Amino acid sequence: MNKILGNWYVAGECRAPGLLSPVESEILSASDKVEFGEEEPDLDLAYDQLEAIKRRLKQLQANLIYPPADPCELTGTSRTASEDNGSLTDNQVMLQQLRRSNSKLRCQLRLQAQHLQSSRKHLRLLEDMRCQLGNRLRQMSAQLDEFEQFKRSAQHQAGLCIERNEQIKATKIDKQNFLTQLSKLNIHYTNHMRLMAPLRCHNQLRYDLSLDLILTRIFLHALFGNMVEDWKFCIRRLKKNCRGVRLRMLPPTDFPPIWPWRD
Repeated sequence: MNKILGNWYVAGECRAPGLLSPVESEILSASDKVEFGEEEPDLDLAYDQLEAIKRRLKQLQANLIYPPADPCELTGTSRTASEDNGSLTDNQVMLQQLRRSNSKLRCQLRLQAQHLQSSRKHLRLLEDMRCQLGNRLRQMSAQLDEFEQFKRSAQHQAGLCIERNEQIKATKIDKQNFLTQLSKLNIHYTNHMRLMAPLRCHNQLRYDLSLDLILTRIFLHALFGNMVEDWKFCIRRLKKNCRGVRLRMLPPTDFPPIWPWRD
């Protein structure tokens, strides 16, 4: 329809609130800015199109504003129209009106019952949704409590991490300094290992020292023996020269060795 109207009518699109998108596209509003083509349009075709639009608008108005007629009421109306052709008495007319009212009330009662059933279903659905929302709220409350505990533990862990970081900063050593100290220690221990003598050298040194010690003891023993002999010789000389001198004041001739020999 829009393609047909586009040949002779160009206007803006009016979107009515509350209508579906397929229906919105079919409802057009008039506009003051109407532009006509160069060729003069066919008036009969335009009139037919306007009539079709009018019927469509009436149908949409009936669907939007007025509810569809009850089938029972339509049936009663058709029966009444078919029976009006003959002659009816007043009682028959009243009976027909009562029947029509009865059928109408029955239809309304059925509609109300359907509405009641749908309302009950809707209420049950709302109750289920309320229960679900309550469960969701309880879960969210529990999750919030867990989050508070997690936040406290995270703050504690963050404090520990900060304290540990400060300790590391206070006691850390630079890479270059560490390598320097390590190289110094390596050189120190390497030099110590190089200066260590083998076991045979120790044994040789021990043997040499023991031999020197033995020779020193022999030398001292011989020296002491010579000194004792010299002392005895000196005493004998004194006895010969000074016979009148008392020799009791002199020290004894046999002196014990100062450095006793030990095997």
